[in-house]
Amino acid sequence: MTWLDQMISATRERVARSEQRADLRALERMAAAHVPRGLRRRFAVVAQSSIAIIAELKKASHCKSLIRADFQVMHLTGQVATNGHLRFLSSLRNNFGC
Repeated sequence: MTWLDQMISATRERVARSEQRADLRALERMAAAHVPRGLRRRFAVVAQSSIAIIAELKKASHCKSLIRADFQVMHLTGQVATNGHLRFLSSLRNNFGC
């Protein structure tokens, strides 16, 4: 089984467990009441006056290969922000050991 197969399998299992516990009516009400935060609109505005790029800072790849041992996300993010290039920041958690 490849690494991608393992990730897909683990995600499917997690989703199945979540669906069993979920209150679908409550989730539907929440979805209907959801107000988008404007990422798409903001990205379009940025793109009018400069290049709009979504970038990712990674310490390691999904195959567990180390890319940068001295990875300091806050320092790197600060450098990007200081140069005026940071418009959005997202932090994703990975449950696959990378």
